[in-house]
Amino acid sequence: VYEGLRGGLDFLKDDENINSQPFMRWKERFLYSMEAVNRSIAATGEIKGHYMNITASTMEDMYERA
Repeated sequence: VYEGLRGGLDFLKDDENINSQPFMRWKERFLYSMEAVNRSIAATGEIKGHYMNITASTMEDMYERA
């Protein structure tokens, strides 16, 4: 995420197939991605963003992720 945003992209997004996998949990990916967004904003002085896939097994989980 950081390399893409720092390299000149304004926004990135998760692939639709990325969800919460045992090797890549949603919350950890969210925190890691937001840290990269904040670092790229600080480095460039530009507005940057990352769209996360919030798909989950229940609506309540999706509301919590949103």
